Amino acid sequence: MQFDSYTPGEFYDELFISKNQPRPEAQLLIERINSLSVGELLMRQKAAQVAMVKLGATFNVYGDSQGTERIFPFQFTG
Repeated sequence: MQFDSYTPGEFYDELFISKNQPRPEAQLLIERINSLSVGELLMRQKAAQVAMVKLGATFNVYGDSQGTERIFPFQFTG
């Protein structure tokens, strides 16, 4: 996964100070994520989603026809 096109914008970002500039405490994490293949990232995303459901890390959307219990959204876009 590459963060080359990611820009944090005008809001506080926990991982980046500005475009292509990770915070010092996030540098190793960004390097590790960048070293993973797309397939590995997708596999880890699916595993994290399953774990969140099993742990009950969900929220409810009342009045939605797709169901009420959902995990907090996160998505890998390679």
